[in-house]
Amino acid sequence: MRRPLLTILTTASLVLVPLALPAAAPATTASAARTCETFDRFLQELDVQGVTCAGGRKVMNAWARSSKCIPPGDGFLQDRVRYCTARGFGCKPRGAESFVRVTCKSQGRVIRFIATGG
Repeated sequence: MRRPLLTILTTASLVLVPLALPAAAPATTASAARTCETFDRFLQELDVQGVTCAGGRKVMNAWARSSKCIPPGDGFLQDRVRYCTARGFGCKPRGAESFVRVTCKSQGRVIRFIATGG
């Protein structure tokens, strides 16, 4: 890669000095994917991308408390969960044998976690 040159005029001669280019900015913390503490034994493996851990926990907890996401009733958790919106994120559950994997997305931001029936 060619560096731009700074021209310095002196009385004796013309001097060309290379300029240092700024280093590429590192990825911001909010855009990098990472795993966060859930502080809940029934909600596990919280992964966030494009949102802070605290923001991810707010969405996860809103999902867990919503009767639109988990309708009340008897039966296995994986049989009752459905697509819903939690704090502006569209959350899609996928049931498994004893737990539910939930992915919530909004404008390029992603929150994933696992809910167990407890």
